Amino acid sequence: MSNQALKPTSYNLLYKHLELLSKLNDNHLIIFRHWCFNETEYDSLMERFSLERARLRQQYDLGLNKLSNGETYSQYQTRLLDYGLIDKDGIRESIKLKRGELIDCFGIGEFDFWTFDLINLGILAHRTNFSSYNGKDAFSSLYLSPYGKKAVEYIFE
Repeated sequence: MSNQALKPTSYNLLYKHLELLSKLNDNHLIIFRHWCFNETEYDSLMERFSLERARLRQQYDLGLNKLSNGETYSQYQTRLLDYGLIDKDGIRESIKLKRGELIDCFGIGEFDFWTFDLINLGILAHRTNFSSYNGKDAFSSLYLSPYGKKAVEYIFE
């Protein structure tokens, strides 16, 4: 309720947040917190990679920095895309370790159960272009829903 004084929320959403809080347990919060902080950071890094690939594609199409006319875009990208420069802090490896630790702390079946429960609560959603979102596939298939993002602000801030 102190959040309401500092950052007012519509009463309909406030009621929804309070209802959500009554349904969350420690297992939900462990996974929810992981998604809020780690997966959001990972998605941001992947977006930076995507932007760099688009920039390189544009340069390739203009013929800039090509070694030869026969150089394919794949070769060009492999040569010029510096993942280490974009991911200076080793976020990819760090998140991979955290993902493994998270699944190991629950076991795959229990992790899947709590993840599906977060989907049912509206916190997580799955990308429709993926057919499976169990176990390790969950990290590439699930994302924090718009409601989940609002709930983050309410619960963790």
